[in-house]
Order: sequence, then structure tokens, then C-alpha cells
Amino acid sequence: MAAAAAVAVALVAGLAATTWSLREARQEAARARVTSEFLASVLDSVDPAVSQDMDKTLMLRVLDDASQRAVRELAAYPDILADVELIIAVNQVGLEEYDRAIAHLQSIRSLAAAHPGRLQFQDLRAMQVLGQAYLLSDRLKQADATFVEGIARAQRGPAAHRWLALDMQSRRAWVLFVQGQADAATRLAREAFDGLSRQRPADDPQRLDAAKRYAEILSTSGDYARAMALLDEVIRQRTRVHGREHPQTLAARRDLAVARLQQRDFAGAEPELRQLAAIYERLYGADNGFTVSTLGMLGSALREQGKVREAGPYYRATMEWNAARYGTDSFSAVITRHNHANWLLADGQAEASEREQRALLEIAGRTLGRDNHVTAEILRGLAEAELAQGRTQAARVHANESLRAMRKVYGDQNQAVLRDVRDTLAKVEAAAQEQAGAR
Repeated sequence: MAAAAAVAVALVAGLAATTWSLREARQEAARARVTSEFLASVLDSVDPAVSQDMDKTLMLRVLDDASQRAVRELAAYPDILADVELIIAVNQVGLEEYDRAIAHLQSIRSLAAAHPGRLQFQDLRAMQVLGQAYLLSDRLKQADATFVEGIARAQRGPAAHRWLALDMQSRRAWVLFVQGQADAATRLAREAFDGLSRQRPADDPQRLDAAKRYAEILSTSGDYARAMALLDEVIRQRTRVHGREHPQTLAARRDLAVARLQQRDFAGAEPELRQLAAIYERLYGADNGFTVSTLGMLGSALREQGKVREAGPYYRATMEWNAARYGTDSFSAVITRHNHANWLLADGQAEASEREQRALLEIAGRTLGRDNHVTAEILRGLAEAELAQGRTQAARVHANESLRAMRKVYGDQNQAVLRDVRDTLAKVEAAAQEQAGAR
């Protein structure tokens, strides 16, 4: 029983993007006894070492078995059935099995609807994790709608559940940021972090999650100092509580490496990204989003230091993995394909880079819109490819369009974000003057 309970804790703590303790939901001794006995019966044949090497096949088999048994054996206990379904869904999100997780989360919502007033907390938690599953699988509209509903419900509910409204507001901020609504995203992320900071202790998981998301938005928007200070604190707290290789600590370390990339400290980011990629591959295997995306970032650190040929395989592998996993029109596939197109230009393949950027511009314009920071970056990449081929007039048009979109998203005051596109424009104008002088 004790060994099985330890495995249950390891499953949630080791794999979950959002941690949650069953003790927070269990109120009665009888309920706790039934829950622990069920989990023990499901997990007593699992080697505890599985929580260390993260054998995905075995983990999925355990979770699938738990799902099948839960429906049969816990039908008389809807609150406990919802708890177990949530454990299963959270771990499936951690294993990137989003469709499976979504099915379980929707089952919890149906169960809550069938028992009005009894499963309010489980229903809110299901919306929280469901929105995150939609976000991680690039279903942004569904993610936004789920978080909006969840925030409204949590705000109307008992005071003890209000922290969930702030947590979902923080998650929704990232959805808005991805969609190009930088000002609204920054405001929501700041409000959510401040609210959770007033309500929760410094090492609270939800507060640290909100700090990390706020830092990601600040960093991408060019406010590196505040972003890195927040991330340093998140890493310190999570290392103290969980250790340096816990998944949540690793996520914050990776965000700090990204901030270094955005700050152009490529040499400083490279060793940390190499270490993180090795840890992720050991924990999750090579065919995993954490591993693949970290290697893609490593490619950027290498390319920007002039190690272009070494970077190429990382860019290609990341692009191909995301396209195969999420589809060619997905946000992740567009980002990684754009990065690969930039690598093509650095490798001297300007025509190939231009073709890729043009194809991406069509996808981004259709799926993200013209007034989006990703679309703006694609326009800038297209201008760079045209400039490399001596077509300064076309390059000027696309660079100016990129600047217009960036201003639309971030405003005119964010000099750090506008820096790159202005650098491109300066190169275009210098080349145009040189061509005019040659005539």
C-alpha cells in the first residue's frame, strides 16, 4: 500500500504540468480510504522505478487500466471517480496524450453536470486542465473559450475556489499573447500574478506557474530584466522544493535560457540548452516535445554564433516533428518552419528561404492574421531573403509591413521588440543607396 501510494504521488508530481494534491479535495476519512485503496490496487504492480525513467508505454498502460477500472468500480462515488479521472488526465497531458486527456476531462464535466453542486471543484479543475490541453495542442480558440468559462465560474463560486480564476486568467494571458494581443496578455498576466502573490505563499505551485507565464510574456516583449528576475526566483523556489531536475524546475530553466536567446546572449544559453536537452531525452526520450523544442532552441544558439552547419539538423528535426505531430498549419509548426527558413538563409540558400517564408506568410495570414508578431517575423524573414538576392524594393515593402505589424502588436515604445525589424530596414536602405550609387 505504501509503495503504491508513493508511485501515485510520483506520477502526479513527476509528470503533471500543473500539480494538485488529492488532500485538497478529500474531506472525509472514508473518502480518503476508498481513494487510496483504489489507487493502491491499480498501481501495486508497477515498479516505483518507472517514476524515474518515465517509461511512456508502461505509464499509458497503467493510466488506461486505471481509467477502465474507475468507471466500473467507482460509479457509486462520483466525487472520487472525478478525482481519479483528473489524475489520469493530468498525467496524460504530461505525456503529451492530449486527445486522451481531453476525453477524460470532458467526462468529469459531464459527471459534474449530472450531480449539480456536488462536484464544483472538480469541474473547475477540469476546465483548468482542459484549457491547458487545448493550448498545448494548438487549439487556441477552444483554449480561450474554456478559460473564459472557467474564470467566470470560479469568480462566482466559493471563496476557496477563487484562486482558480486567477490561475486560469494567467493561462488565458498566454493564449491572447500567442494570438497577437500583447497589451491585453501582459495586463492579464500581471493581474493574475499579483493576485496569486497576495493569496498564496512564495513557493506555491500556482503562484510560481503564474510568475513563469508572466516572465515569458515580459521576455518576449523585451522586458528582459524583470523577466529574468522572476525566472531566477521561480528556479530557486522549485529547486528548493523539488530539486534541479524536476519537470517544473526544468521548465523554468528552459524559459531562462530562452530569455538569454532573446537578449542575444547566445554563448551563455548554449551550455544550459545542451544540458537541458540531455536531461529531457533521458527522462522522456527523443520523441518528446520538451526534448525536441529544446534542441530547436539549441539550434538557434548555435546559428547565431556562426555554427550554421551544426545547427541545421536541430532545425530540421524540430520542424518535421511539429508538422507531423500537430499539422502543418499549427502554431508550433509555423514557428519551427520559420526558424528553419531563417537557417536556410544563414546557410546561403536565399531562394529556398524565400520560398519557405512566402509559404509561411500565407499560412500565418490565414491562421493568425496580419497583425500578429509571428506574421511580422515571417515578413522580416522574407525581406532578409529578398535582400540577400539584391531585390531591395521588394525587401523594403516587406520590412515596412513587418514594422507596421510589430507596432500594431506592441506599440511604438517597445524598442527592444522593434530593434530587429529596424535593423533589417537599415540594411535594406543601405543596400538601396549602394545600388543607386553604382548606377
